[in-house]
Amino acid sequence: MPESSVVDKLFTVVNWLLALSIGLIVGSCLVLQSLYVPFVPHAASIVIGWTIVILTILGAALYLFDRLRLQDN
Repeated sequence: MPESSVVDKLFTVVNWLLALSIGLIVGSCLVLQSLYVPFVPHAASIVIGWTIVILTILGAALYLFDRLRLQDN
């Protein structure tokens, strides 16, 4: 696999941080009920919000774990 340039790496990091931020913001807004989703009961939106927050944090942790594991090899 060819080496990626600095710009490609920076672009990847910025996109990853942006996706992480959006996931946490949307999940938090659903949990705090400041984001209204039509035809979805409040209890369901809270569950969906916590699911988004937990999966976002889990995904970020697994990504960082994978990157650290790859650096050791």
